[in-house]
Amino acid sequence: MSFEPDHKALAIPGPDVSDERPSADAESIIAALEKAAVSASESPPSLKMVDLAKRLVVELRVACRGRPDAKPMILRGRAALKKVEAAFRPDGADVTEDAVSADERRAAKAEAARRRVAEREEVFAQNADRMRKIVGALTAAAKTEDPGRFTVQAGLCQQIWDEIGPAGPEGPALLKAYRKATALFWAKAGVPEPGKAEDA
Repeated sequence: MSFEPDHKALAIPGPDVSDERPSADAESIIAALEKAAVSASESPPSLKMVDLAKRLVVELRVACRGRPDAKPMILRGRAALKKVEAAFRPDGADVTEDAVSADERRAAKAEAARRRVAEREEVFAQNADRMRKIVGALTAAAKTEDPGRFTVQAGLCQQIWDEIGPAGPEGPALLKAYRKATALFWAKAGVPEPGKAEDA
């Protein structure tokens, strides 16, 4: 959150060369610095405000010359300046908001990653289920009295299998089972397995 302070917080009466009461200037400077410190505690000050506060501390030293309470006055001014400097954030950045935004971005990325994993696992499960059905169908057809009646269906099973995507961790075992079921079916049907006959 950026903050552009009202520089009137640092406004003090201009020096009156005809006024020989330096204490009034010193009190005004202290008031301006402490007001700036309060303002800075509510919202981060700008770099311009910090620079103005530093210049006021320099002016405070001059205004306090000859005063018996010069030291405590200057210490008050420095304390106010330190508060302004401590509240300053480079480029007006709000560290708290930046941290929250970073946490939100990390949480959003983590959630997106979880969704992708869940979607991928769901696809794997669906593909594995289709593969198991094909293996089951080929195995059942091979056990019938006349497997040759199902050659067309077996050919379609092969086409469908080729179109199925990955099945995740179950994929290798299902592929092995499919090849075994396919070889058994075509052997029982007494017909060369499509593709292999052409390769031969």
